[in-house]
Amino acid sequence: LEHMKRSVIEGKRVFVATNSKKKAKSLEQSFADLAKQTGKEIPTIAITSDNSGDKDVQDFIKKIKIGIENYQVVIASPSLGTGVDIAFEKQEQKIDCVYGIFENQINSHFEIDQQLARVRHPKEVHVWVSPQRFQFETDFGVVSDDYLRREFADVSEHGYLKTGKTSSADDIDPFYPMAAMLISLQRASKNNLRSNFISYKKSQNWEVILVEDDAEAIADGKSFLKIGQGLAADAAIDALLNAKTLNLIEYSTIKQRLDSNDRENNLSQGELAAFRRTNIERFYRAPIDRGAILRDD
Repeated sequence: LEHMKRSVIEGKRVFVATNSKKKAKSLEQSFADLAKQTGKEIPTIAITSDNSGDKDVQDFIKKIKIGIENYQVVIASPSLGTGVDIAFEKQEQKIDCVYGIFENQINSHFEIDQQLARVRHPKEVHVWVSPQRFQFETDFGVVSDDYLRREFADVSEHGYLKTGKTSSADDIDPFYPMAAMLISLQRASKNNLRSNFISYKKSQNWEVILVEDDAEAIADGKSFLKIGQGLAADAAIDALLNAKTLNLIEYSTIKQRLDSNDRENNLSQGELAAFRRTNIERFYRAPIDRGAILRDD
């Protein structure tokens, strides 16, 4: 974070990939505050699941190779689709630094690599991957059994499918073992995410340079992020307080669009804020206020 901040102050153009929506929003606010403190203009855009449905963001993504030159800082969560390719004519290096900030238990090291590789020819790549380790079960037989039991819970009774047949291997669609394989692979990756990522990059002939701890830089980076976290929290509260309360028809329509997982049904930030506000008011049976937002989980 301290290195990223320093690069931006030096005028470098940076692309930040992260699997944490919260960090993406916090960093956006951190850079807005940095612009105020330094008196420099730092054009910044953060793309998350909350704003990926907004027209201006969608227009930016469609013409990203052109639009990216209008920003000094681009922050992207996984909602920036896997088909997005940021490559320039004649392999020109228009992005000075690519930064990656990745927590565990969200995606695998393969997906992390994909997210970083959206920028094809960066001058530098700096990555932080969570060192957190786990001991998730990866045995295919166990994973497959757990997955099938969970998936068939809604369509089976006492070990029998509701069609009257026993839930034997003959009834299982080939999709299920494939899904179990993917789950097993994901779990194996997350069990030691950082080490798996480093090994993977070395296998691709990258030179991996491990950075030594620097107490002063760590403190500065934490302070930089903390400012953004506070500003992002305030912005989220303001968005809810300024949103409209939906009537039952409006609420049901937005809920259907959320449940459909259809990319064409992307919601704007205003619609999402109105939906969240209405959820809180329906739960507490009272008009929204700051206290209710802070209490709500």
